[in-house]
Amino acid sequence: MKALWKETPKFKKENREELFRKDSFPQAMAVYMHELLHEFGADASMQFRIAILAMNYRIMECSEKLESYEKEWSEYTTSPPLR
Repeated sequence: MKALWKETPKFKKENREELFRKDSFPQAMAVYMHELLHEFGADASMQFRIAILAMNYRIMECSEKLESYEKEWSEYTTSPPLR
């Protein structure tokens, strides 16, 4: 099974700057949270998987806060021109 992020242009190394565009809040949060959870282990480790499940549960509990975070994101980020 191929990793989904390898097939998604926004997650490719050469397109990292696109994560800081105004309209990229969901992608930027996903990347940030994924990388943050590596404190618990590597991608295939059980600790990492448990951390992802716990994070997803917590996000679902507090999903209403995401709208305000997205609004703040769009106020502080810019949309740089694509190269």
